[in-house]
Amino acid sequence: MGRVTMKQERVNSTVEITKGGFVRQYVKNAKSAKQVARIADILVHCKKKGVKVPEVVSAEGKILITRFVEGKEYNGSKAQLKNIAKEVALLHRALASYDAVYEYKPDSASYKHLSAREIGSVKEAASKGKNFAFNRAVLKEIDFLEQAYKSIKKRRVKNSQLIHFDLQPGNILFQGDRVAAILDFGGMRKGDVMQDISEEISRLISRYQAVQRFFSNIAVDSKKERAKF
Repeated sequence: MGRVTMKQERVNSTVEITKGGFVRQYVKNAKSAKQVARIADILVHCKKKGVKVPEVVSAEGKILITRFVEGKEYNGSKAQLKNIAKEVALLHRALASYDAVYEYKPDSASYKHLSAREIGSVKEAASKGKNFAFNRAVLKEIDFLEQAYKSIKKRRVKNSQLIHFDLQPGNILFQGDRVAAILDFGGMRKGDVMQDISEEISRLISRYQAVQRFFSNIAVDSKKERAKF
């Protein structure tokens, strides 16, 4: 398998990237080796349906080995946002067509949804900020996301089909503007697809907030440095 070049602790798993282009994932919250084998089977099923997921190499015990996928995380662009929507819709269709039984053990993690006030603060920050591409993109799309988010929160959740349940920015890799891979299926469970979409919208907006703070800090630090001369 090759030596480990990177190790990352996640909520649902421990991930190691090994030299030679493989990812070794220990699925922490899996109840059994059978569940990990089922995750591998679901990934194979999704790949056959055209979903951008890593290629499965093997599943042994609670260890899932896949091929490494090169890519970068969400950068806030409109093009990437549109492609996420397309690929997530394809993912949900593939998961809906998987008819074998899948047992899961829900984890204890709770993901925070942004309040109306917090969404408003994003809009305010973007409108008052510098003319960065990030700000322009968010201001153009935020009203749509806000309305969609309000609508999603009113929906009654139904345990209708398999969903990913962890569509956060770190689990979606891009090559340019297109999704290269959707990662980390360790939290899968049955639910309403709108749970996935609401989590995705909320956490993409959260990612924007983090990046906005990053650029703001750089601007402040740069201003302080210039003031020294």
